Order: sequence, then structure tokens, then C-alpha cells
Amino acid sequence: MLRDANFAIDVCIEDIRYHTGRIIDKKAASSLAARTYIEKRLNVVVSGRNGSEKSYTICTPGNAACRKLYRVKYYRTPELL
Repeated sequence: MLRDANFAIDVCIEDIRYHTGRIIDKKAASSLAARTYIEKRLNVVVSGRNGSEKSYTICTPGNAACRKLYRVKYYRTPELL
């Protein structure tokens, strides 16, 4: 499942290191890792400037979902246009 998701990077929610120099919000990451958005049948869209750790932020809950046997697909904006 992880291979089929085509994540930009291989990272788990447990790998996130929260410190003052990082932009990642711990509450938001934990909320996404809980996978309630899947049960509610919602999509997740992340936007931001270059270098704002968007890929890192979105690949972690996707990886968590794959480990719970949900099908996940990672897309970048150019792939959707």
C-alpha cells in the first residue's frame, strides 16, 4: 500500500520532531494521524509557500492511514492539472 500511495518522502508520524524552528503544528498533525477525515470521507489539501514542509506534513498521516490498510494516493498540484 505504501508503494501504491506514491509518497514524495517516506516518513511516519512518529518521526516528526517538533521544535521551534519547524513550521509543523503538532495539534494538526495529531488530528490528521487520527484519520477522522477518512471516516468523514473528506479530502486533505495542503497549500503553502516553497519550503514550508507541505510534503512532510501530508505524507505522515498518509503513511499512518496506509498502515491501517486504507488506500492512499499522494498527488502534487501539477499532476492534477
